[in-house]
Amino acid sequence: MKKIFFLVLISLLTVTAVSCTRTSDVVQPATDTYSKVYDFTGNMVKSTTDNSIYGFYRQLPTQLLSSDVLLIYRQSGVSNGNPIWRLLPTTDFISQGELNYRFDFTKTDFQIFADANFDLSVQSNSFNATYLNNQTFRVVLVPAEFGNKNSQAANYQNYNDVITRYHIDDSNVKVYNK
Repeated sequence: MKKIFFLVLISLLTVTAVSCTRTSDVVQPATDTYSKVYDFTGNMVKSTTDNSIYGFYRQLPTQLLSSDVLLIYRQSGVSNGNPIWRLLPTTDFISQGELNYRFDFTKTDFQIFADANFDLSVQSNSFNATYLNNQTFRVVLVPAEFGNKNSQAANYQNYNDVITRYHIDDSNVKVYNK
């Protein structure tokens, strides 16, 4: 009888321990590094070799770790006083053709390219004001630690999902102008 009681007790404890295990999709803040958000504003500059490519180059205010993720969003407009952020790379289909925004980066800097299947250098002032001049890009550094969690990754296309899931404070973003 003692053996049966002991086996039942062990079984109940095992079931209780397993059933109390919970997982969460919320990623806890990193302890060795932290997320950063920066805004960079300025004009895109025409390539010296191709009239259909413009660029935007900046140094990062902080060095990335080799495993960190860098996300770049372009402010494509404003809705109800709030900026609309679009994750790069992206393509705008406009009357002139296709306008692409893409980027590359190193541990210390990044470059954004605007290229098109038409000549960007002969566009109107209105076009330049909308697509090339005074552009604002939001750079979000997501530490590698977040990618190592057993949770679902944020929807990077959705800026607000990234900010919420990774506990990023974007209430006082440092702005860099050129």
